Amino acid sequence: MQQLLKNADLSQCSLIMRHGPRLIIEDATKAEQVMLTDEGQVASRQLGADLFQHQPPAHIFHSTIARCGQTAQCMLEGMAHAAHGVENHGGQHRLAACYLPNNQHTYQYCKDQDMDTLQFIQKWFEGDLSADLAVPAQGAAQDQLYFMREQHEQRGGFQVHVSHDWNMMLFIWRYLGLTPSWDVWPSFLEGVLLTWSDDGVWFRFREHEKKVALA
Repeated sequence: MQQLLKNADLSQCSLIMRHGPRLIIEDATKAEQVMLTDEGQVASRQLGADLFQHQPPAHIFHSTIARCGQTAQCMLEGMAHAAHGVENHGGQHRLAACYLPNNQHTYQYCKDQDMDTLQFIQKWFEGDLSADLAVPAQGAAQDQLYFMREQHEQRGGFQVHVSHDWNMMLFIWRYLGLTPSWDVWPSFLEGVLLTWSDDGVWFRFREHEKKVALA
């Protein structure tokens, strides 16, 4: 993450990142109840301390799923005195699984099909899932980008959006053009950096970057 933010003009950036290390999801239908491990809370605090001691974000948003709120709170604790200038906007449905018409129906489908998360993403992005399981992935990526752009235009400053691997994969696939695989799967506390300009937005993830025009 440090390399991703290095030399960036963070006043023009939004970061979408995965929450901290969590407990193992043993039952897909209970995925949203899984919280951070103790080590995940420590790692999230350390991220706040390490990354944001000189340039804390102006705004933090997080998914409505509780482990993302945990991550955001731990990061704020890690920032210590710098966090007093950060506004936490709380849970945002657009950073959760808003692309699933009925979350439990989709999770039960994954469980019944013995489908892991990569297999689900591959089928979703290929358009092989019915509309009752997930909205079209391209539209979901556009909606998420619109939300982040709207927050940037309204509030300004460096913004951090604590979300999930599926949400990050939408950007990694749709805007960076990477084929879903475990090789490009985002780790805990990893992020995609968006740098806004008048005529588009740069997407950066690991060594990959691409500029996308904005309508």
